Amino acid sequence: MRLWILDINQEVGVVNGRKLQEILLWGITEEGERVLVVDRFYRPFFYAVPRNGVSAEALASKLSALLKPYGLEGVEVVKRKRLGRPVEVVKLIFSNADDMERAVKQTSKHSEVSDIYEEDIRPSQRYFEVTDLSPSSWVEVDVAPGVNIEGVELPTYVAKKPPKPVDGELTPPPLRCLAFHVIIPVLHGSPDPKRDSIGVLAAVTDDGREYIFAEEDDRIILLKFAELVREYDPDVMISWAANSKVWPFLMERSKTVNTLLLIGRQRTEPHQSLFGHFSIIGRINVDAKDFAEDDPEIKIKTLEYTAKHYKIWDGEVIEEVYFGQLWKTSGGRRKLEEYALKCARTVMRLWRLFADYLIQLSALVGYPMDHVVAASPGFRVEEYLIRHAAKIGELVPKRPELMYFETYKGGMVLQP
Repeated sequence: MRLWILDINQEVGVVNGRKLQEILLWGITEEGERVLVVDRFYRPFFYAVPRNGVSAEALASKLSALLKPYGLEGVEVVKRKRLGRPVEVVKLIFSNADDMERAVKQTSKHSEVSDIYEEDIRPSQRYFEVTDLSPSSWVEVDVAPGVNIEGVELPTYVAKKPPKPVDGELTPPPLRCLAFHVIIPVLHGSPDPKRDSIGVLAAVTDDGREYIFAEEDDRIILLKFAELVREYDPDVMISWAANSKVWPFLMERSKTVNTLLLIGRQRTEPHQSLFGHFSIIGRINVDAKDFAEDDPEIKIKTLEYTAKHYKIWDGEVIEEVYFGQLWKTSGGRRKLEEYALKCARTVMRLWRLFADYLIQLSALVGYPMDHVVAASPGFRVEEYLIRHAAKIGELVPKRPELMYFETYKGGMVLQP
């Protein structure tokens, strides 16, 4: 099977009574079929550095006995570089990340271990670093059908061999995209999910379908939106200020009205992940505001101002402070419904402007599209360097827990 990797997540499964690390690759085949491939070949690992005067072989023997109850599958004495200097270290390989986490605590306490490395890298991130695979890229994988994972309705397969990258530049498959925009009319203050209802939720698909959900009971809006996502089954979902405003409000509001937004491809709710990003399992969830955050020429980070900058907005702008007053009248409600739809169309246009760039950036850095766009330039460079370090045998240094920033006077003054 040739598979274009869209998203990745990891679980610890039980196979023949044994806990194993599972890497879940959500992707699209050459025929355009959405599938899930489960790779059970990956094994999490970390490195232990012996103290001065202790040989790596002696430490390996002691750790092998100590960590046997913690799912230890292999112990190897390997040569690596620490800041460019050769060093012998003990590579500890485990059947799953849960057991490895417990083993890390035991190893760090060992009197003959001076330091440990790479124990804090997530399995889904580490997978791309050590396999030479990339998200938003094609891979070849031999698969066998027949695996069942709770909540997954897509065809699901198990990899018979580790996937391999496909050489050459190949065109990405067509992606199903859903853009949406939410308006919450409030008269005073910021929207409060325990107090304020969703006024209107507008959505557009990449094939031109448009939807406006506006009900007195916003529980119905949430249910209709979730139904649309499940029926259209988008690969990519795009909205503006999704991570900072939209998803936190929708998630808290769904709890308030006693419903669940089961819109992931594993029938799960969105959850907060790396870099403050909200992840939807099996889909790419893009915050279009991140495009503006990356562009220093855009001084005011609003949807309308950003769209004007890219010349994809015309007509009036309705400020958020007037939503509550407009919502009081039937004419104002209709105006806000049309405005929400206009905003959703604009978000879709932003996606079309940046889609190719985002796909290439994802494949280069090694983060899925929604993670790489949410990451700062520093984190993108860091991940790129970690991938290179894995190829040349360099141990990844620990990230400092405390960071100090130099303060300075002055700043940019925006035009009122």
